[in-house]
Amino acid sequence: MINGKKAIKILVKDSGIGIKPSDSKNLFQMFAMVDSSRKINKSGTGFGLYISNELSKYLSHKHNKGIQISSEFGKGSTFYFTLENKKYQMPEVLK
Repeated sequence: MINGKKAIKILVKDSGIGIKPSDSKNLFQMFAMVDSSRKINKSGTGFGLYISNELSKYLSHKHNKGIQISSEFGKGSTFYFTLENKKYQMPEVLK
C-alpha cells in the first residue's frame, strides 16, 4: 500500500558478481557501464538500465524514485521498483 492505494513491488535478484557502491551511483545514467575490465560481453551500449529506470518512473506516474538497487560485491544484486495503482482507491475500512 502506498498512500492508501494498492501497489506492486517488482524485484529481480541475481547471484552474479554484484556491483561496487562506487559503480552503482551512476548505473542508471545514459551510456553508463560498469568497469569494462569485469565485463564478459563487451557489446552493451549503456542504454538498458537507463531505459528501464525511466519506464518504471513513467509507469508509476513519477511517484517513485525509479529502480533501486541493493548489492553486495561478490554476492549479487537486487533491483526493484514499486508501481502504484492510481485508479483503485482502498476503502477507508481497509486502510
